[in-house]
Amino acid sequence: MNFDKKTYENPIQKRVLAVNDLSCFGKCSLTVAFPIISAEDVEVVTLPTALLSTHTGGFEGYHVRVLTEDMRAILAHWRREGIKFDGLYTGYMCGTEQIDIALEIAADFLTDDRFILVDPVMGDGGRLYPAFTAEYARRMRELCAAADVITPNITEAAFLTDMTVDEIEIADGGIDICFERLFALGCRKAVITGVQTPEMRVKSQIGYVGAEQGSDARVVEVYPYVDAFLHGCGDVFASKLCACLTSGGEFLPSVSVAAQFTENSILRAVDVHPAHWYGLPFEAELYGES
Repeated sequence: MNFDKKTYENPIQKRVLAVNDLSCFGKCSLTVAFPIISAEDVEVVTLPTALLSTHTGGFEGYHVRVLTEDMRAILAHWRREGIKFDGLYTGYMCGTEQIDIALEIAADFLTDDRFILVDPVMGDGGRLYPAFTAEYARRMRELCAAADVITPNITEAAFLTDMTVDEIEIADGGIDICFERLFALGCRKAVITGVQTPEMRVKSQIGYVGAEQGSDARVVEVYPYVDAFLHGCGDVFASKLCACLTSGGEFLPSVSVAAQFTENSILRAVDVHPAHWYGLPFEAELYGES
């Protein structure tokens, strides 16, 4: 059989480009996205934003190399080859120049049947991560405007909408206002993760809330709050959601599937593999193992 080496179309699989950091140890970002999305029979291509010896949570003295110039060289090669993607999934990026690169991908490297999911990684616990500034948050709004779906945690949702976490969770109608402002950015669907309303705090619960622009429908997935700091939970959720949506799932049901997948992985980390603070042992969930 003779293969045309210059043909890159894939008629039997969707192809998603995952733009995120690569932490060699510590289960997050690309090492999470690649297996979870691939398990849904989706071709995954990776574009690392940085190379790290470990992720930055709980480790000291880690090595990091920012790959902005490498990203540009890789895109230049792909452009010459005419490589296109059906979907784009972005996570952690090292500065506003990499946001520009992601916007370039959205404009030039996607097929007509495009799908973009942005996980606007930039903060937690009511604060931006140390590497990020208010200007970065402003530029992240531009990337969210290009997205079909965004998956901010409650802190990131606050920075994207000029609200506080308390205004979203506690104020009357705060979550609805937050969704209105997120949709005003330009995205059509959003999931806010790590939500704890006063009632949920009393019951020691935490949850996911998803909504679509132009619809009153909501999906609210609530789970028992786990008093443990586990890394990579947002990556697992966003990757599973991307996998479900790319393979044809409807948005609100897919939010529920991704939330349950993440919750099962969290419980496995706490109950079965408590040493897995550095990342969730999600692999068994890919195959429905108990």
